[in-house]
Amino acid sequence: MLATGATLEARDPQELAELVFAAGVWHRYVWMPDWRAGDIAPAGSDKIALNHRLNQLVLSDT
Repeated sequence: MLATGATLEARDPQELAELVFAAGVWHRYVWMPDWRAGDIAPAGSDKIALNHRLNQLVLSDT
């Protein structure tokens, strides 16, 4: 959820990263629950893919 209350959804973590970045959010501001949160925690590979793509977008934008 964004500070505005809006939510973004995508099945593909790279697509979600692009939506988040377009909303003005950089990877250092993204929080995801870890394995202790149970079923709501994303898979480790999804976390890596999302953070990697966000980092690429930030670096290409600067």
